[in-house]
Amino acid sequence: MATPKTYDNLERPYNNLLERDAQDISDVSPKGESTSSAGATGDSSSDVFGGVGGGVGGANGSVESMSVKSDGSMGDVWIKNFIRSENWKPKSVGFNIDGQTGHAEFTDVYISGEVEALTGLIGGFTIGATDLSVTDGGDTTILSSGAIAFSAGPTGAPTVTITQEGILNASEANITGAIIANSGSIGSFTIGTYLYTGAKTTYNDSNAGIHLGADGIGIANNLFTVSAAGVVTAVSGTLGGWTLAPTTLSATGIVLDSANQKITVGSGSEITIDGVSKKIESSNYVSGVFGAGFYLDSNLLEVGNIAARGLIRTAVFQKDVISVVGGNLVVLDGDVLDEDMSALDDEILVTKGNSTFAIGDILRIKDGVDDEWMEVIDAPS
Repeated sequence: MATPKTYDNLERPYNNLLERDAQDISDVSPKGESTSSAGATGDSSSDVFGGVGGGVGGANGSVESMSVKSDGSMGDVWIKNFIRSENWKPKSVGFNIDGQTGHAEFTDVYISGEVEALTGLIGGFTIGATDLSVTDGGDTTILSSGAIAFSAGPTGAPTVTITQEGILNASEANITGAIIANSGSIGSFTIGTYLYTGAKTTYNDSNAGIHLGADGIGIANNLFTVSAAGVVTAVSGTLGGWTLAPTTLSATGIVLDSANQKITVGSGSEITIDGVSKKIESSNYVSGVFGAGFYLDSNLLEVGNIAARGLIRTAVFQKDVISVVGGNLVVLDGDVLDEDMSALDDEILVTKGNSTFAIGDILRIKDGVDDEWMEVIDAPS
C-alpha cells in the first residue's frame, strides 16, 4: 500500500533547501537558477518582476528596486521562477510561491472567500473529487458527498456509516445524552408512538403500558401486562417464591385457586378452604362415629374431640340417641374410656379422668349395640 501524502513527505522542487541553516536563509536560489533584473514592461523572461522598497537577492542574482506610484499601487506581476520572503525557511517561517510548479507555502493563511482544491491534503485527509479520506494502518475514514456521507472502520468493511438521509449504522454505541427516535426499530421492536413487535391493534391511552402476548398491544387476554397505573397481569412465572399459573398461585404446600375459590394447605394430607361450598375440611375426613378428620360448614362441625375452656351454649345437645318413655330422667356426670375394653377387662376400668367417680356409683357403658352396667367397688387415687 502506497504511503499517504502528508505535509511532511510532500515532494517539493525546493527540497534541497529544507535542511539549510538559519544563517543561510538569504540564499534562496536553487542551484542552476539565474535571475535578472526586470523592468516595468513586465518582461516574462525575468525571474522575478516587482519589488517594493529594497532588493531580494541571492548568490546567483538580484532583483532591482523599482519605484512605486504615489498611490501605493503597482501593475501586474509575472513570476517565472518564484517569489519568497527574505526569511523563508520551508515548514518553518516566511512564504514561497513557485512560479514553475504552482506550489505555494505560507506560515499562516487567512482567506475571506472560497477555497477550492481538487487534490492534495487537509490535516492528513486526502482530497478527492467528492470526498476526503485518510487511511491509518488498516482503518479508513471517509467524508463524502455520495450516498454514504461518513464511514469509518477497517478498510473496505467500515463499522460506522451515516447516510445522507441520516441513517446511522454502528456495531456498538455508548451515549450519555438523550436519544429521540420517531421511527425505525430496536432489536425486533418497531419504533412509533410506542414500541411493539408482532401483531398489534390501535394504541390509545386506555391500554397504555406494557403488553405481551400473541394478540399484541391493547388486547385484554395478553399473557403479561403492566398498566400505566402499575397493575400487573400475568399467567405464568414466579413471584417471591410463588409459582404463577393461569388460575392459581402456588408455593410449597399451599395453592390459591381463583377458578374454584379454594385454598389448599398441606402436602399429602391437606386442609381445604372451599369458598364456593363455604366449608373447611381435612382431606381424610370421614363422617360418623368411626370416622376421621374434621369438617366445618354453616350447619355442622364434626371433629374427633372438643375441648372448651369457657362456656358451651347450645339449643340442642345430643349424645348418640337417648329416648325416654315414662319414668324419670337423671343427668349425672359422665366420662370416656381412655382405652378400649376387651372381654378380659372384667375388673379394671380406665377413663379419661374428666369426672371423678366414688365407690358405690353405678356406671353404664354404652357403645353402639353394646350396653354394660357395673358398680364401682374401688377407686384408686
